[in-house]
Amino acid sequence: EIDTRRKDPHRVESASGELAKYLAEKDPKFKQALEDELYVKKLAEEEEKERQRALEARAKDDHEMAMKLQAEFEKNRKKVASKIEPRKTRQRSPIVDAMKKASAMNEGLSTPTTSSGPKVAQQTSASPKTPVSNGISASREKKIAASAKKSQDAANPKATDETNDDVDDASVKIREIVNMRFTADSARRCLKDSDGNVQVAVSMLLSEASESASKIPTGIATERSETVRIMFTGFVATRQHMQMIEAIGAEIVESIEEAHTATHVIVTDGATKFRRTPKLMVCICRSPNIVTLKWLEQSAKEQRVLDTTPYLLVDDKEAEKRYCFSMKETIQNGIQMREIGGVLGGFSIYICSGVAGNKAPSTNELNLIIEAAGGKVLSSLATHKSLDPAKTIVLASDPSTSSQFREPGVRNIVKLGGKIVSTSWLFHVI
Repeated sequence: EIDTRRKDPHRVESASGELAKYLAEKDPKFKQALEDELYVKKLAEEEEKERQRALEARAKDDHEMAMKLQAEFEKNRKKVASKIEPRKTRQRSPIVDAMKKASAMNEGLSTPTTSSGPKVAQQTSASPKTPVSNGISASREKKIAASAKKSQDAANPKATDETNDDVDDASVKIREIVNMRFTADSARRCLKDSDGNVQVAVSMLLSEASESASKIPTGIATERSETVRIMFTGFVATRQHMQMIEAIGAEIVESIEEAHTATHVIVTDGATKFRRTPKLMVCICRSPNIVTLKWLEQSAKEQRVLDTTPYLLVDDKEAEKRYCFSMKETIQNGIQMREIGGVLGGFSIYICSGVAGNKAPSTNELNLIIEAAGGKVLSSLATHKSLDPAKTIVLASDPSTSSQFREPGVRNIVKLGGKIVSTSWLFHVI
């Protein structure tokens, strides 16, 4: 019998099963223990299946809500884009029209015949009295007059000899381009590359400015408010930093209650790592200017508020990987969402008990973050009878607890279509 079992392992298993059955028949206690063991295994399997079903249901609900928010975002993005595009066209057209008119006038004045010299001079002398449309500056009128005079002098060599010492053509060209808000160095460089042709030089400068503007994330406003308000988060500002802020005429914002008024937020000094602080969550809902300390240092060095585009924190790959986001997309999406009231605009949020302080910001900080994102904080679900369940979010801890589901109104709002999300979801959405 022993030899047979060695050759057939299945028979050993069968024998052990028969042995258990035999012992169960002879000993009631063994039978009871065996039944209890089987019951515990079966119960554990049922609980595991139930847990898996709950996880799948929650994942499905989260996916549906994410798709819904994505659809709303795409719809709003197209709506905002349709408003922004005509604005861009209107801003560009006057420049193009002005350039075309100036070119046409220069061509008409730059090729006069000998007999038409007095006529050109008459047009030149009358030009200051006639306003030029479409934004051509007085300096361009002077240039046209100078060009006409130069053409007239070409026809009359004697007049040229008399006026050559009084007119510095290169200086006039540089001043004209500088008056168009370009730098003198850029004017000299482009005039040199264009052999002194002002029209070509201006076209080159406009092309360079257009290429630089295309690198700015869509929708970032170039106009600044009268007062620049700066907030530091993630590290402590020093006395030297305060002196820099004073040097550029800006103000410091320190408390989180005033974080929504900040126009610029400095998140790292180069030595400290980027951190997702409550102050940053508020500021990122209100401003696209998320910069490094280099922006403030360079602004103080030049004694003026510089454009933030070269100093945006869009290359911190370590932080983006740690928090699973893209700062460039966050800035672009934030600009569009602020046009329609914020990423949580139109939503009502109820914060369950036990959420604040449990690996999450305090109650006051959570309220400020939600309000900065455009949401409305609910003190209770039981007292709000007219809530739209589709626009109601229940914020639970991560992970949620059974007591949070038993709070008044939570189960009812969920049955009607409301969603339960975690604090991680809130931070990721922002």
